[in-house]
Amino acid sequence: MSGLTAIVNTNGVKSGEQALLNPLNPLGNFATKIWQSPSCFLATSYPAEAPSGHKRFYQDDNFVGMFAGDVVNAELLDWRDIGRNLGDDAKLPAVLRALKGSFVLVIHDLNKQVLWVATDAFGFQALYFHVKENALSISTSLGSILQASDSCNKWADSWIYQYLFFNYPVGEESLVENVQRVPAGTLGKFDVKTGRLSWTQYVEHVSSSQKIFTGQSAIEQAYTAFDSTVPGWFDTDGRVVFGLSGGLDSRAVLASLPKSILSRIETFTYGIPGSTEVTEACYIASELGLQHNEILLDDEFIQQLPRLMLDTVFLSDAQQVVNRSNLVYVYGALGEGGKPCSAIVTGVSGDHLFRDHISGWGNVPYLISADMASMFRNGRKRIDRKFYAGMFGARLEHFEAQIEDSLDTLTESYGEFTDPEAYYRYLMYVAGPNYFGGQAAIANSYSTFRTPYWDRVLIQLGMDVDLGTVGFSRGLSKKDKYREAALQASVVARNPSFSNIPYLNLPIDVFARGDQLRFQLHRVSRKIKSIVFNKKRILEENWPL
Repeated sequence: MSGLTAIVNTNGVKSGEQALLNPLNPLGNFATKIWQSPSCFLATSYPAEAPSGHKRFYQDDNFVGMFAGDVVNAELLDWRDIGRNLGDDAKLPAVLRALKGSFVLVIHDLNKQVLWVATDAFGFQALYFHVKENALSISTSLGSILQASDSCNKWADSWIYQYLFFNYPVGEESLVENVQRVPAGTLGKFDVKTGRLSWTQYVEHVSSSQKIFTGQSAIEQAYTAFDSTVPGWFDTDGRVVFGLSGGLDSRAVLASLPKSILSRIETFTYGIPGSTEVTEACYIASELGLQHNEILLDDEFIQQLPRLMLDTVFLSDAQQVVNRSNLVYVYGALGEGGKPCSAIVTGVSGDHLFRDHISGWGNVPYLISADMASMFRNGRKRIDRKFYAGMFGARLEHFEAQIEDSLDTLTESYGEFTDPEAYYRYLMYVAGPNYFGGQAAIANSYSTFRTPYWDRVLIQLGMDVDLGTVGFSRGLSKKDKYREAALQASVVARNPSFSNIPYLNLPIDVFARGDQLRFQLHRVSRKIKSIVFNKKRILEENWPL
């Protein structure tokens, strides 16, 4: 995967260069940059076609700087200016707050012998670290850290407990004992001479603004937010492919692009032959006149499944489980035929900004475990002792204590479970980065993964409008669920090229205007047809992997 590694050891870096590089470039298809001294090894890897490739590594007589992942607005990353102001405690945090994307950044001050490390505001790009005596190992890949330290050789019980209860680790744990994950929006400082490591949070978690926009004001805010952010996520000179589905998340992104950008991108969709996702996306691309790539999960895919399952865990650094082994197949196919991608852009995460949490599952796809869904619905901490007793036996109390500590930490970090804002922050800082982080890591093994819904402006929008997740979670009856589509449908409907393309076999205006009667009649009609003709939607996510 695209990544970086920094190893600092005053006694000398013992691991070989290639052993440290291999986990950063497992397919051998990336460019690499290396800087090293007797006590320090710095390396980064990235696709040759990656956006802002010339800014990924910088070196002069005073410092070395590099980033991994993706900085969408890399024009704001002025290495020389950063170097001149490394002694200014306010300068670097200000630069980091302005950057967009999923990234990690490392700066080595050669004069003061200080190493700075930082994660993006939401922690979408994983970064791990291990400290032993005066040595620091830090990397986007657990493999590099394992190569650098012979003391990291045990599974972490806490990681396993959290994975089983929450669906992912929710704190700083990694699957290896004594190796931790750096939290979101964090800046670290390591003094090479003293071995002292300190952390500060350089950006606060999102919270609702004082004014909540309602009705048409909310729609106008959405227009401004989408127009000011989405085009920037497509800003690259190379080939850009966009994941198109039949839903509103991807349509709202495309509808926010000027024609100059829309005309030069390609779209792609993957799924079972004949599935709803494939047929609807193909139709939309045809209506828009876009070059479309159809990647079918057919017999050839099935034959490759055993290898794809292993590659899924390997390329995602164990962040992605095998039930999404289609991702390796799809992202690999996009670059075949000598046509590498500069960026793979998708609409993932959009569904989590503009839906309620009445069901408590994190919407589509389900991001939240059954235990957490129950807690967000009723606000009570609950551990099903009977269920977990059969799993852990004599270790049940140890498991319970670990989970109780984790739940307390979540409450301290994001708020009480009854608070819709706490639910939203949990999606943005825990569930989303963990669920989609594995997907991004796989995509980043072939290209550069982007989704505009990771932009702080759009995430803030989901808090500040009554048609967003926080607003809906404060009060949305089951009969009014159709209103969840209103904001994105309005963004789509204002674009003449998109306004005549139906959504769920209805005019997009039905959702943009909140036409409840037509929507309910359509739902009844669809249900009757499905019963009479026994016709079911074939959904790609139901593919039995």
